[in-house]
Amino acid sequence: MRSLDDVYGWEQTRSQGLLLEVEHPAYGALTLPGSPLRFDDQAFLRWPPSARAAAPAGSARGGDPRLARPGRLSPRRTASVGHMSSAHDLLVLNRADLDRLPLTWREIVDVLTDAFAQKARGLVQNPPKPKVVPRADAFANAMPAFLGGSDQLGIKWVTGHEQNHTRGLPYIYGTLIMNDADTGRPTAIIDGGWITEMRTPGASGVAMRHAPGRPRRLGIVGCGVQGRRHLEVTLAIHPGISEVVAYDHRHAHVPEIVELAGDRRTTFVTGPEEALEGADIAITCITRPLEPKLDAQNTASDALLLPVDYDDAMAAAAFDDSAVFCVDDLEQYATVAARGHYFQRLREPDGELASVVAGQLEVPTTGRRMFLNMGVAMSDIALGALVLERAQAAGIGRSVRFP
Repeated sequence: MRSLDDVYGWEQTRSQGLLLEVEHPAYGALTLPGSPLRFDDQAFLRWPPSARAAAPAGSARGGDPRLARPGRLSPRRTASVGHMSSAHDLLVLNRADLDRLPLTWREIVDVLTDAFAQKARGLVQNPPKPKVVPRADAFANAMPAFLGGSDQLGIKWVTGHEQNHTRGLPYIYGTLIMNDADTGRPTAIIDGGWITEMRTPGASGVAMRHAPGRPRRLGIVGCGVQGRRHLEVTLAIHPGISEVVAYDHRHAHVPEIVELAGDRRTTFVTGPEEALEGADIAITCITRPLEPKLDAQNTASDALLLPVDYDDAMAAAAFDDSAVFCVDDLEQYATVAARGHYFQRLREPDGELASVVAGQLEVPTTGRRMFLNMGVAMSDIALGALVLERAQAAGIGRSVRFP
């Protein structure tokens, strides 16, 4: 038989959210049992109770207050099903956890659209991401942001190493930390690689929603993780796509592209320029510079151009000839350009995606439309908040005591 101390110290007791941290008027900080019963999918309510609430019954008798029944809980603050929240709870979500979440592309695009709308209203703090280069073919970025409209705070630390594919490792690693905006307390550590993998096509999905047209042909250059995820989000936003043309120097991706495209006509071509031929939406997702670069003149005359890889694949002519050229953040764009590697021969952007979302910048119906989304921290934090909410509601992840 376990003693009371054994039960309170048992990791499973804490990980299942069966303990509450409370402030007792006589005993100070205490850990008390929470209710083991759940009658619906609504979030558990959280201690402490209001100041007028009675002290736990155990204290009146002078006994161990941990034996008291849980009292009434304040309705003003809520925690999650399966994860009772305390001042020391930190939810850890790895890739396996995130893959289990009930999320759709439309929901991801919705939450990112809201983030850009907040940015247009001046409610977002999103400084340019500082970058360090630990290896010649690698980068590491720190990406903090605060979304004032939704009161979301966090930071992502992300790295990219080109040679990782030769080691059987992912190109991108990342760690997203979510914080309580009131106290700064870290509330979750989330696999930032997954966040990057999903928010990047999610931002492209925001651009797709706001670019007029009824695309039928999709061209993709680069069919790695981002190419495949962009295929998914494109088909979610534009289910009327009837043809997919793709190129990648690694033929191992062919079966995955064909499977994702479903019953649509799908062609895997031998060169990047051929992939963009007649494309209504042209997406490039390469990880190393392409030579010669693509001027996109063979795309449809009103094509939507989405260079996910900065200007590694598309030539300056593609940007110069576009009817509109938008980026996700002008300050970030200027910071990257000032480093002297990217965007050196490109014309100035016409504006930001946030302005498009807010209706402040009109996207023309004719001419090629260029949207260069570099990836901004506010998108990571917005998606991280959605992920955290869904994980708590589904009881997914592991709660650890921290600090």
